[in-house]
Parts: sequence; C-alpha cells; structure tokens
Amino acid sequence: MRRTLGLTLATVAAVGSLAVTTPASAAPVAPVTAVTAQVAPAAPATDASAAGSRLLYKYNFQIVKRKTKAGAEKKAFNALKNCFGGCTFPVKGAAKKLPTRDGTTMNLTACFADPFGCKKAPVKVYRGGVKYGWHFIAKKGHFDGTGSRIYFTIYRKHGYLYLGVRAYVTKPTIPDGLNKNTANRTWGTFAANIGHKMGSG
Repeated sequence: MRRTLGLTLATVAAVGSLAVTTPASAAPVAPVTAVTAQVAPAAPATDASAAGSRLLYKYNFQIVKRKTKAGAEKKAFNALKNCFGGCTFPVKGAAKKLPTRDGTTMNLTACFADPFGCKKAPVKVYRGGVKYGWHFIAKKGHFDGTGSRIYFTIYRKHGYLYLGVRAYVTKPTIPDGLNKNTANRTWGTFAANIGHKMGSG
C-alpha cells in the first residue's frame, strides 16, 4: 500500500488509502477530522436514485481552522482548480487543473489494503452548474461500479469553510467499511491541502 502526505490509518492491516501524490511545493499535511455536526448541501433527489445507486458516505471537513470572511469559498475553489492533480487533489491520475469541460475523463487509481490492492477508478468530471463544486461519474471499470458518483462542494457555515463530499455507489467491489475509511482519510487530506494552498499554514 502506497501513500504519502503522512497518511496513517488506525490499523494498517484493516484499512487502505487512495493512491496519493505529494504536492511538489507543499509539505505533507495531516488529515482533517470529519465535522459530523455540519451538513453539506444536499444533492438533488435525482442523484441519490440514479441508476439504482445508494449513499455510501457523507463527510464534511474544515478547510481552515479559523472563521473566514465572505468570499472564502471562491478563494478556496480557485486554489484547488488551478493546482489540482499532483498539488491539492491527493489521488493519482488527476489532471493538473480541474477540467472545465463537462465530460472530461480522468483515469484515477485507488489503492487499498491487501488483498484488494490498487484499483482503476476512471471518472468523467462535471461542474453541473455548481458555483464552487463539481462531481465525478464513474466509468466502466471503476471499483465502485459504473454510474457511481462523488460530489465535492466548497461552502461556508457560521463563518467556517468546509469541503463537503458525498458518494453514491452502484456496484462496489470494495467492502463499505474499508471504502469509507479510505475516503475519510483521503478527502480529509484534500481539504487540508486546499487550506495549505490558500496560505493557512
């Protein structure tokens, strides 16, 4: 199992991590704990039922630990979209910049603890009219099943800046517990990287 960014799982034998890349210009940042008290903006009703999918997880991570001013969402989104793959987004195979054209393919790779190893995770990227967000739709060969979706949203609540992530799966080939634990670690690192890129230190 390979991973950088200082990812350490509670029990290495039980959990894995998405294949990650370390930003060339940033030191590793510890994962941010999910903020369960906050709720990310809900997905449209059609998303949850599309192609027989089910909600696998919903996580919310603080991007910075302090309160932020209005407009912080834009700053965070600009930070990640202009320095995406190999920079803020900690998964191998991502484009250097967040694609702006709907339907753009990214051939991501996810790695889990043995005996699962690394899995192909090809996705198409869509902005879907969301101002500070986007989502992935899994292509054929994705370990979560064709048509699975992951939604990412940058938002503020009570002055605090968050990354909200929701995943809907169709036919996953990875056990739910391992899948969720891996996602929690990886997307927590993503949120921390965005904060670092914003200059949060």
